[in-house]
Amino acid sequence: MAIIQQHLKHMDLTLDEVWEEARIALENKVMDKNWRSRFLDQWLSVEYELQRHGPMDIEGFEDEDQVNASKLTEDPFVKGV
Repeated sequence: MAIIQQHLKHMDLTLDEVWEEARIALENKVMDKNWRSRFLDQWLSVEYELQRHGPMDIEGFEDEDQVNASKLTEDPFVKGV
């Protein structure tokens, strides 16, 4: 049960960050059909490459290979295409 609670808390915090970015974009009148959440893009890249979001997992992945760090900054919507 503790693992489920941990995952739900992580997802809640992730969505809070995305909503905050969206709120700021709306306030600054930059929300349009091309707007994307940088936080969600990063989250999706980590999900695609690692399927884990712990700091140790991400640091280990980046340290494993020089190319890995750049994989986490790629556009998540073109991965695997």
